[in-house]
Amino acid sequence: YANEVGEAFRIQVHVNWVRFSYVVASGYVAADTAHKTQLEYQASGNRWNSRVAFACLDSLVWQSLASVIVPGLTINRICWAANLTINKLIRTRTLTTVGPLTTRWLVTGIGLGSIPFIVGPIDRTVHSAMDGSLRRFAPKTEQPTSTKGDD
Repeated sequence: YANEVGEAFRIQVHVNWVRFSYVVASGYVAADTAHKTQLEYQASGNRWNSRVAFACLDSLVWQSLASVIVPGLTINRICWAANLTINKLIRTRTLTTVGPLTTRWLVTGIGLGSIPFIVGPIDRTVHSAMDGSLRRFAPKTEQPTSTKGDD
């Protein structure tokens, strides 16, 4: 959730801190991809094959989308909309006691508060999108050949 937190704090901190949050999140993607690839490699008898390569690609794409790209964009837009709405309410004098500091913290709070609500829907959407696209090309699981009478 590093980049989601970074996006929620974007209005508070220098942009380099937000960029750093994406570096941290990308490190998680790389580590998880390496882990999933290693598991498939071991399951394949320590042989590099199409199933290992596909596990690597699948994990890299899924984690990139579900852990970095889509959540980051979602929190960014939620915070943008919250800031826009709060500033419009201030301009129309609907909110009269809200200063810039309070506005920034409200935007950050809305961004942080929305994180738990976006995770499940994003994960399900990315799974569905990948099941209908990339995963359709997954290598078939090799079935052991059986010969009658070999007991």
